Amino acid sequence: MFVSGNYYMLAHYNGVSMKYYDNLSGYGKLLSVYQKGNIVIAVGYLMDPIHRKGIIIIGRR
Repeated sequence: MFVSGNYYMLAHYNGVSMKYYDNLSGYGKLLSVYQKGNIVIAVGYLMDPIHRKGIIIIGRR
């Protein structure tokens, strides 16, 4: 199970422990995360009020 949140927080819970992906940092917000097979996709946006941009992060489990 994956969870996402503010400041690009992305974590994976394997049933025993939680793994945080610390290399994702910055002033952004991840709104949703989807997993199918070994592919994980997280979407969100940069929280800069002037230059708001969408973000898509794709990774492998």
